[in-house]
Amino acid sequence: MQPEKNLLDNSNQPLLKVMGGVLLQVGGIVLAIVLPLVLLGLWLDKTFDTTPFLTLSMLLVSVPLTIVALSYFLRKTIAKITPAQDEPSGITKEDESFGKEGEDEASMEKSP
Repeated sequence: MQPEKNLLDNSNQPLLKVMGGVLLQVGGIVLAIVLPLVLLGLWLDKTFDTTPFLTLSMLLVSVPLTIVALSYFLRKTIAKITPAQDEPSGITKEDESFGKEGEDEASMEKSP
């Protein structure tokens, strides 16, 4: 029987810090998208006297915008956190091919 791992031990501290930061950023992104759109909807409803319609419309518009923004942010963050599994040396295929396009073109121009 294996002893249970304590999630708060020292080996998990960097991971917990990263996860906490990501959660705070996700909450900030949601708040930054939803709150202005709902406030805009409330203001438009008050201005045009269409009480629930524009606020609910803005809320519905904020849902796909939030999903797109979060998926972009999380993909970018996961790519930073996840180590390169295909290349153990840390050199990616893009790094290896850097500058080779110009070499190929130069060698083609020289050949008869």
